[in-house]
Amino acid sequence: MKYIQLAILLFTLLACNEYNPQGDYDVEIRKPTNPPSTTFNLNDTDGPIIMCRTMDFTYSVSNPNNEIFLVEIYFNNSLAYTTTSTYGSFGINPQGYANGSYQLELKVYSKTKSGSLADKLNAEVYVTSKKWEVIVDKNFYPVQITSIKTGSGMLMITWDKYTKPDFSKYEFYRVHKGWTAKLYTITDPNITTKNDYTYMGGQSDYYIKTYNVSESKVSDTKSFVDSYPRIVDIGERYGMIKIFISKLKYYENFRYYVLYKDNTNDLYNRLGETHNVNDTVINTQSLAFGKTYKLILRIPDEDLTSFMTIGKASKTFSKAIATESLDYIFQMKDNHVYRYSISQKKAVDSLELLNANTDLFAASLNYMYLSFGNLSVLQLLNPLDFNQKTTFTSNDIFGDNSDNFKMVSISNNGIAAICGSKSFVVYDLFNKNIILKQDIVKTFVKISPDGKYLVDVGNSTVLYELNGTSLIEIKQWTEKLTLIDFNPKILNELIYYQPSESKINKMDCTSLSITQSTSASPKYPIAVDPITGLVLHDNPYQDEVGKRYDVSELGISYPLIHISAVDMNNFIFHNSTIYSSMGYSLKLTVPNK
Repeated sequence: MKYIQLAILLFTLLACNEYNPQGDYDVEIRKPTNPPSTTFNLNDTDGPIIMCRTMDFTYSVSNPNNEIFLVEIYFNNSLAYTTTSTYGSFGINPQGYANGSYQLELKVYSKTKSGSLADKLNAEVYVTSKKWEVIVDKNFYPVQITSIKTGSGMLMITWDKYTKPDFSKYEFYRVHKGWTAKLYTITDPNITTKNDYTYMGGQSDYYIKTYNVSESKVSDTKSFVDSYPRIVDIGERYGMIKIFISKLKYYENFRYYVLYKDNTNDLYNRLGETHNVNDTVINTQSLAFGKTYKLILRIPDEDLTSFMTIGKASKTFSKAIATESLDYIFQMKDNHVYRYSISQKKAVDSLELLNANTDLFAASLNYMYLSFGNLSVLQLLNPLDFNQKTTFTSNDIFGDNSDNFKMVSISNNGIAAICGSKSFVVYDLFNKNIILKQDIVKTFVKISPDGKYLVDVGNSTVLYELNGTSLIEIKQWTEKLTLIDFNPKILNELIYYQPSESKINKMDCTSLSITQSTSASPKYPIAVDPITGLVLHDNPYQDEVGKRYDVSELGISYPLIHISAVDMNNFIFHNSTIYSSMGYSLKLTVPNK
């Protein structure tokens, strides 16, 4: 009993003394059984990120209650950014880093959700992170053309996709006989194929200019040479008519050329042939002006055919259409189409017109075609190479040899609105098919540059939308509008003069709202300059440049440096600046100072 009392006393004494241990000690904190689930986002991607120059990264992190204390961003194992915000952005400059692969880590400090006293007092944190691969690539490279293939009336050009994030645009160019034309500007990096509808044979060189946010680089040039044989000229020498053929290049299984007249294969109309692949001339004494001649290349599997219609003309008139390069203008005068060089101040090429009824109908915005014809033939001519032509007969367009061409308007993409003496046709010149045909006689139509809208002018004026194979009327004026043109810079904008209001208006064809308007009483045609987009109307019989209206900025006038319609007999250079109107046969002179 005595020993039991002693033990109780000793325990009581120990319990009464304060226990105060000294020094550090470790306490194990177990991982929470249900840790917070954190969601990470960096530039909306999980894959590798390409960094070309200083780049902004956008991040966001979250968990169920957004109980996040701190966010840290590490690049290449070095702390790059610290914040308490769960979303935001930061920038990294790769200048000090070599090209290669690096790691970017997003690290989040949040509550543990362990339920411990330390968790409740925010004295412990749960750390989680996610990593991304960042590829530093400071080299800027151009895309390359991978293929050029022939299609239905066009070439299809394909190039590599530019995959870096600093993309700005592609520019697509063609060089033909030293002449450079920009065919497209493309702002979508995913577009890697475009068609050249303006190609009409011969050798053309193509290249792509790639732009990033600060510079541009040019691809290697890729060439395409058409091996298609063509009639390139018809002439006479020593009483013998000669048919000149373009040089054949690639057909190793060549059999022979054969020439027919009247677009038939009848033996009676067979004019001549040659079995020598190197021959470029077929002689014949049976030839009639105004007829169509067909050249056939025979190979084992198919016949390849080209056409040419010839004739004489006596009509004299003066019209011109310009190219965007500002170095050439094209004029129909003295029974010929002439190509004038502005720099050389002389005609450098000419082509005799089909016959006395030939007229200049229309041209696409890029001015890679002149369109002219006679009563039963429409001919597309490449203005940079008069040997390259495409001929359409009235039967091709109207399905009727007795119908005649009266008026043509051509869009940028080769859709033509064609008025005949019996019917009206909307025709795809490149794919050679009828989109719409009506047995209605129309005297004046105008198609928009994108081939979407049609204006029909009679006693009243109607605006149509071309929808598939039908025309939908969207607006009608009860009077006859004049001086109508579409704006080549704003494709769905129609510009017209309304006599009842004495105003030149710009109208949005989609909303049918007047976007600009100015009072005017022009006596002579207005038009829209395709480079400046300015509205122009001239007094062609005064020694002055006429009045120029910029409808968007009234009262401000500019010299137009785009040739489009002049009388070459009165063509005057003034301080290397050329003043002109567009699309009409005007006598326009500029006084020398």
